[in-house]
Amino acid sequence: MTISTLAIQQTRAFEDIFDSERKARLAAEGSNQELRALILEIAVRLDGRRLESLRRGDPGIPACWSLAEWKQFFAALQPAARQAETGWDGEPLTKKANDAQTLEEMIQLRNLLSSALAKLAETEAELKRVRGAAHFERKETHKAAPVVQPVAASQEPVIDEAVLAAQAAREPASFAGMVLDLRKYSENMPALPAAYEDLATNGRAWERYLLAIHLLGRFGIAALMEISEILACAVINQNTGQLGVKGGSGSLRGILETLDGLGYVTMQKLSMEKIGIGLVFYRLTPTGEALYQAIEQEKPVESEWVRLNRLHEGQRFEEHTAACLAFALHARRRGWSAKVLPDVGGKCAPDVAVRCNGAWIYVEVQLSDGRQEHPAKWKNLAESNHGLVALCAATEERRARMIAECQAAQLLGMATDLKTLAVHYEKVRLDTELWSETW
Repeated sequence: MTISTLAIQQTRAFEDIFDSERKARLAAEGSNQELRALILEIAVRLDGRRLESLRRGDPGIPACWSLAEWKQFFAALQPAARQAETGWDGEPLTKKANDAQTLEEMIQLRNLLSSALAKLAETEAELKRVRGAAHFERKETHKAAPVVQPVAASQEPVIDEAVLAAQAAREPASFAGMVLDLRKYSENMPALPAAYEDLATNGRAWERYLLAIHLLGRFGIAALMEISEILACAVINQNTGQLGVKGGSGSLRGILETLDGLGYVTMQKLSMEKIGIGLVFYRLTPTGEALYQAIEQEKPVESEWVRLNRLHEGQRFEEHTAACLAFALHARRRGWSAKVLPDVGGKCAPDVAVRCNGAWIYVEVQLSDGRQEHPAKWKNLAESNHGLVALCAATEERRARMIAECQAAQLLGMATDLKTLAVHYEKVRLDTELWSETW
């Protein structure tokens, strides 16, 4: 059968429209992030103490603030009070109230702030328009190869500090948020409780042990590859004295191995035979939880691994447990926040929820090819998920079969697969695309 010229031209037109929409959305989101980072910097310089006080009451501030809330924050600043305020580092913003140089700087900051707020309003309007475009109406599938930042073999992975800060401001529980939280924690390292002196037998290594305990207890992550990479961005390199070491270094692996040997964590390797890989996972033992509570004065959060075992028969279905944890860590590595087994009302029971600059998206992690699934499952997911289906399959072939099943049920959505996501973890950028296809 010969394909008509008109059909080819229509297909190309659809592709061009889709690519244009995607580029416009990415450009608008990039501008939005940059402007929010700039406004945050101005807020810190003008009234860092009040901002920090608000953050202690609600850790989601200022990432969750709308443009109106930012304006309300700056409107509360009084000229006289600003002159006497201190910045983020506790240093006075001015040496003298009538210092001409400082007054000039304050005027420049206010002008910059006005311009930034105006531009932010424009970008948010543009972002709303682009997101509202019906770019899911096309029926042809669009496949996007994973974008991996090339890194020479002799180089250590480089994290863009500006992107890191922007990601952290947007989502505190993303990869970037955990890195910056750990860096802040390392700057104010708590004292080692006397009851845990067994950790201090190797010089100052106990500080790294506490960093790992804090990371597991504060965020509940479990995968060794994710833990190691976050630690790599947050610990001090003993050779250079600077932040950052290579993620796969023996010194980082030794942290968890030592804690395992001392009984503070426990380890298990879970395999995913359908894609031929295995991952190592850690969780705190009761002794490790007691150490976290002794230092933090609060109970640790429930580990993602423990939550799957408790609520989803995780020990019985180890391959599916590993798949859910793998999707969550790969989503975070690409700048998204993720939570395992989110609480959702109705008939939908998703495996993972992810978010990046918007509402939570509920994702079904499915290792089968979808042919055994009843269409009602996908419809229930779409009803709880902004009208869209979000899927993570084991392989590209299984992903294609599940998409075909959804299309037969006239459901729109997005999908990826673990085989595609499983690229060199430490080389993935924070803005790499999570979804391989939308339809």
